Amino acid sequence: MIDRLQNPLDLLICLKMLNVISLSDHESEKRIDKIVSKHLGDRYGEYSKQANQQLVDLNDGQKVKLTRECLVHLQGEEDAAKKEILLMFEEIIFADDEVLSSERKFYDLAKSLLQVNTYEIGPSVELLSLIHISEPTRRRGISYAVLCL
Repeated sequence: MIDRLQNPLDLLICLKMLNVISLSDHESEKRIDKIVSKHLGDRYGEYSKQANQQLVDLNDGQKVKLTRECLVHLQGEEDAAKKEILLMFEEIIFADDEVLSSERKFYDLAKSLLQVNTYEIGPSVELLSLIHISEPTRRRGISYAVLCL
């Protein structure tokens, strides 16, 4: 995927910041590296070094600003690449039992900027997923719907 990106460095900067806000331990870092390598391939290391060089002298506020700018740049990528980027973020963020508020904010921002072909789901469709049709309860075979919450 990295070869298809217009600017892969933007993605690596986002991934580096995601790693920081995930409060990763050594085990988590290895898992994240495995996920990223799976999606980005052999050139991951090359871009990773460049991303580290850009981030090393920045304070936290500057890093957050740069990460947001990189996510905005990633909006220009092809739809297939944006979907894979979101998938990679999801694999990293939702792999742990607990999602930190900082991870949730990062994900919500990335999703809002990179989302492709999204459609609003009306409450009626959402509620239908909660409805369970019970077995007939009367002799005449009349069923009723029960909300399963």
